[in-house]
Amino acid sequence: MKKISRLLDVKKEMRKKKPYFTREGSKNSVRIGKKWRRPRGLQSKMKHQAAGHRAKVKVGYRYPVDVRHLDREGYFFVRVSTLAELRLFDPKVHKIIISSNVGLKKRLLLLEKAAEKEFKIFRYKDPLKKIEELKDKLKSKKVITGEKKKLKKEKKEKAAKKKPELEEKVLTAEDKKKKDQKEMEKVITKR
Repeated sequence: MKKISRLLDVKKEMRKKKPYFTREGSKNSVRIGKKWRRPRGLQSKMKHQAAGHRAKVKVGYRYPVDVRHLDREGYFFVRVSTLAELRLFDPKVHKIIISSNVGLKKRLLLLEKAAEKEFKIFRYKDPLKKIEELKDKLKSKKVITGEKKKLKKEKKEKAAKKKPELEEKVLTAEDKKKKDQKEMEKVITKR
């Protein structure tokens, strides 16, 4: 553990010195973009590492192997989307990231279990507070859906009341057609 804590300090110092690698010519044109690409020009000062020009990506900028994928506190990041995945990890070693495509109910369950097992959770400093917020949100959502169902039911009932009136109008239209046919038959029989 001493070795890792020392290496985390080394990583912290290296992070301060590490430059931000941008593509050559990115400051001259928005179209080029800032994402790193290796310089390939024959007379490129950046490629030849001339003094006063930006640094290239090199192996020497890498962090120590033992702490390469750890966060600043020394935890491995792990993405979780089910309770079964949560059981696989250790709270002393892993820090949890709850997947973004997890819904409200499942997120609430995951947070409760993670807080129960004392996991560190990414982006949640106080998971118990977040659990209470999500419970309130879930309750309000249930109330809203209940109101929507009531409104839908009322609309159906109103439509059902109007339906007989419409049927009567349709019947009268059919009756008119029958009367017209009878009159036509009378006219035809008179001839």
